Amino acid sequence: MSKELFIFAGEMSADLHGEELILTLLKKNPSLKIFGVGGPRMRQTGMESILSMESFQVMGFIDVVAALPKLLRHFFFLRKMILQRKPAAALFIDYADFNMHLESSLKKKGFQGKIIHYISPSVWAWRKQRIKTLAQTLDLLLVIYPFEVECFAGSSLPVHYVGHPLIKRLREYSYKEGLFPFNQTLLALFPGSRRKELVRNFPLMLKTLKKIEPPLLIAISLSQQNFKPLLEKIIQKEGTSHSIIFTASENNYELMRACRAALAKSGTVTLELALHQVPTVVIYKLSIIDKWIAKYLFKISLSFYCIVNLIIKRELFPEFIEHKISEKEVADRLQSFLFCPERREQCKQGCSTIANILTNKEASQDAADNITHLLDLL
Repeated sequence: MSKELFIFAGEMSADLHGEELILTLLKKNPSLKIFGVGGPRMRQTGMESILSMESFQVMGFIDVVAALPKLLRHFFFLRKMILQRKPAAALFIDYADFNMHLESSLKKKGFQGKIIHYISPSVWAWRKQRIKTLAQTLDLLLVIYPFEVECFAGSSLPVHYVGHPLIKRLREYSYKEGLFPFNQTLLALFPGSRRKELVRNFPLMLKTLKKIEPPLLIAISLSQQNFKPLLEKIIQKEGTSHSIIFTASENNYELMRACRAALAKSGTVTLELALHQVPTVVIYKLSIIDKWIAKYLFKISLSFYCIVNLIIKRELFPEFIEHKISEKEVADRLQSFLFCPERREQCKQGCSTIANILTNKEASQDAADNITHLLDLL
């Protein structure tokens, strides 16, 4: 086996974490060769890209079924490539279902390298039987939330809590000045990073805004500039009395620092908002089929779905994860964050607690140390 490392990232958040991890690994071992699947951030590190991350981006149960032929082609291509090149280790970031199948298939095909998974599948939420599969397949699991370690307490799998990669990124981030006005009440919208998320969530956000007075300045985060015409078309259809500006997602942290409150699609962005102490209402509109599959087929039933609430173990950010969502209820919660000082302060204190829970680790450094140690054993 060569001292090569295969890395897979299938989503934007994984690309973010993968970039930081690659840079840390290369700093420790500049001769390490890295190839795999990543997004624009990972590709900029000089990683040899054999497939683009963008071709793996799907959302929801129905979309996965529609994309299945393409995903299967990618699956067999990657398996063949890994078995042929025989890297010292194969590292898979998040993207649970695809990655777990590929990990298991590599093991069955006799792959001799180490198999590592970074960012655990949400076994605490659903399909707990995956714990057994992970224990049989992996040589190392790196988790980013402290409560995840206890989920694997009864297994033989080496599990290490390395902390969340966002902590270091935020601490070292250099904020750009003057992008947003600080003399206006600014509400930030984070409607999603994929087209179907936007189609589902953005109209709901606009209907919610109609129930909020007085008129505000609304800043909408654009994950891709080519989504702007779609959002403008939805705005024209729904109408709004608020002033609206668009901003690139590269300026998300500046927007979070400037806004008074936020309305966000459920996902990693909610944790970023909490770490910026932004009172936030969380939504995620499901299709009726997705809801049925989640409830009756996979039997997903949690007290909370937003990761911020899961970490703090109470409802810090009001969340609406449903097929039918009341715009009035969302608006009421949002208005309390915008205009009630006591409610705002309570939420911001909870955000400080989140930061205290997560800031005792250096995720990329700890992850790189664990991976390097495993490679040194070979």
